[in-house]
Amino acid sequence: MDISRMNLARSGGVILFTILANLYDGTAEEDTSKPQQRFTTSEELHRKYKEGIRLCFDWEYEKSREVFNEILKADPANPAADFLLGALTLNTIQYYDQDKTDELDKFVYDSFERSIKKADAVLLKNPNDMNAFFFKGASHGFRGIFRLQKLQIFSAASDARIAKSYMDKVIELNPEFYDAYLGLGIYNYFVDALPSLMRFMRALLFIPSGDKTKGLEQLTAASEKATYSRLYAKVVLAGLYNNFEGDYAQGRKLERGIAKECPRHPWFALERGTIQAYRYFESEAAEQAYLKIIELAKSDEHFDGEIKAVASYRLARTMYERFKPRAALDGLKRFIEELEENPDTHTKILSGAHLLAGKILKRMGRNEEAQVHLKRVLSLPDSDNYRHERMDNRIVISKQQALHLQATELMKQLMDAKRAEAYVLSTDAINALREGKENEALELLDKTFAIKGGHLLARWGMGLYQAGKGEKEQALKFLEGVASAPGPDHWLKTDARFRAALILESLGERDKALDHYRKISVSDSVRFSFKQAALAALNEGKELKDMPWPSF
Repeated sequence: MDISRMNLARSGGVILFTILANLYDGTAEEDTSKPQQRFTTSEELHRKYKEGIRLCFDWEYEKSREVFNEILKADPANPAADFLLGALTLNTIQYYDQDKTDELDKFVYDSFERSIKKADAVLLKNPNDMNAFFFKGASHGFRGIFRLQKLQIFSAASDARIAKSYMDKVIELNPEFYDAYLGLGIYNYFVDALPSLMRFMRALLFIPSGDKTKGLEQLTAASEKATYSRLYAKVVLAGLYNNFEGDYAQGRKLERGIAKECPRHPWFALERGTIQAYRYFESEAAEQAYLKIIELAKSDEHFDGEIKAVASYRLARTMYERFKPRAALDGLKRFIEELEENPDTHTKILSGAHLLAGKILKRMGRNEEAQVHLKRVLSLPDSDNYRHERMDNRIVISKQQALHLQATELMKQLMDAKRAEAYVLSTDAINALREGKENEALELLDKTFAIKGGHLLARWGMGLYQAGKGEKEQALKFLEGVASAPGPDHWLKTDARFRAALILESLGERDKALDHYRKISVSDSVRFSFKQAALAALNEGKELKDMPWPSF
């Protein structure tokens, strides 16, 4: 499957979980002050619907399907269970090898077909039945996602038009049917957010236009007022704020609520760690999230297997990016040994682990060891779609080169010996500082400067060292030098800028500190906590001179 199809599959996964969540309100209690919109008049079946969705969010898909099969036997004319069986299965197979799902693909399509036909039968008896409208719209919407994954563009467009029309009918009949606002909100947001070429295709295929602002309003309404879909409206909104709107404060607020309501959902747990690393630049929090997943895998089968493997890979990558190459390599060595015992289980992750190990060893100047790992990448099946790198459904990275090509290019690279030595010495110095070994750190930093005087990481490290010794003027000199270094913003530069601002505050030079805060406030490469503090200093006039020196 090519990268475009995988991206479509990921988008489908977001919307899929959204519709599933239309029947589950997490831990929130039902509002009994007014009639509830339910999909059955039976109290027992109502509880089973909620139980089936709860199992879904607890990563118990097989048990969830069993529950909905029970509902089908008890209430065979209701379109709800058929839709949910199709949707649950579609969600499950997005984690399977796409070449081995023919039988399940047919089941998904047939389930949506049955739901649509049952909804039509209900509408023949009651032309204004909101539940029938809802499930006919939802089934067409999901069938459209399914067809889009299969690149059946015109059929998918037809389903999208029908889905929106039925959701509009639901709202027309009852403007307070907030569960329907979830699907409409997603539609309005993403159709409006399409690139210009896709907008032309939308017009060509007669797909109704969208409205991002209206979409956010509808999703917010669903997250606050919907009977069943409050939880996943929050999930969708968090994804939009973190990945498209750049409103990390709102995204983080929503993420914290999701973490409380979905503690057993392993992919959500994995995403939370990744969001910490790649959206909030809070690498320490990301490390802890990945470590928690690995620990949970020892006693909870939901987190074992691929979830644990992806978390282990990303833990190593995050450590490497936090200038802990030795710790990353130690973890990768154990991880690779475990995977090599059964190399067919997670082949792409095994390839990625060898590739990362080769990259780190290359940078450290250990070329012969690097070549062993890179050759192993070439001996494994190639791929340009690998889950360990793509950051799940809500965080999509740009297309990367295939694993074999990356390994081949790395094998050709020649690492300058002095540059490699400076990298090793400076990272060792940073980690010595983390462990409170100041004398050892100073010795390593001096050696780094002797080899490469302007080394950026060593300058940052010396700023940390001098700050720890109370030598504020010296620390400021090094940190401001890093912050003003040429080149695009990087988290290291914004980190140095924030620390420089804290020192300036403590020296009574608030105007200079505010200048740093202004630059931090517009940077996309800065720790979330640093940006929040900088914004508070700018917007609320808070002085940060008594703020504890942050960890690194």
